[in-house]
Amino acid sequence: MTKAAASPKKAVPAKKSVKAPAKKVPAKKAAAPKKAAAPKKVVEKTAESTFEARRAAAAASWADPKVAKARAIKHKVKIDGVEYPSLRKGFEELKLPMSKHNSFRLELKASDTKRLSSDLDTGTKHKFELVEAKA
Repeated sequence: MTKAAASPKKAVPAKKSVKAPAKKVPAKKAAAPKKAAAPKKVVEKTAESTFEARRAAAAASWADPKVAKARAIKHKVKIDGVEYPSLRKGFEELKLPMSKHNSFRLELKASDTKRLSSDLDTGTKHKFELVEAKA
């Protein structure tokens, strides 16, 4: 006897499939006809035209008397009482980190008192003072 014959299987009635009622999909509205896009203005920017535009803007900025006066002021710097022709020269002489001189110069010029003390991560404090250079 085979295994199939030894244990007869009982007939299992097939399950009835119950489907959910179909959802009604609203009809699509007709799409409005698309308007033709207006042609874009083509402006060719060349390196020369960009350079010329920047040059013209810089030249025009000098026409403002406040800007011209501020740009014309030249400064020397005193570090610990010793005068240097520029902050960069002072940094070089004192072997201070040159990577910080630009940001420090801006900070020094922006300070109201025009005096600043800083150690610049070297451990030694220095006293900086802006001095107007005589024309």
